[in-house]
Amino acid sequence: MGPWRIPFASLYPDVMVVCQPGPPHPYYEEAPCAVVEVLSPATEVQDRREKRALYETLDSLEVYLLVDPEARRFTLYRRTPEGFAEEEGEEALIPCLDLVLRAEEAFRL
Repeated sequence: MGPWRIPFASLYPDVMVVCQPGPPHPYYEEAPCAVVEVLSPATEVQDRREKRALYETLDSLEVYLLVDPEARRFTLYRRTPEGFAEEEGEEALIPCLDLVLRAEEAFRL
């Protein structure tokens, strides 16, 4: 998977969902509807602050999901008419995939 690109930055999310037909550029995406980052001690602060602020600038983004493997929980930032709302728990609704991701299933290894 290539990077997600905005005019002033290139980011490499852990998972990115793009629902628009055909990428406008062969090397990067510009319109993800969902982005997932798996937290680690080395990247958690950047994922929660800097990356979140950049991801939320995209009109196409519906959800930004943070996966905490230590706590086995999700933090989901969902686009609403008022901006992005934060939700925490063991389930995450990803509308563009028509998917409810459950921690029990996601962390089953």
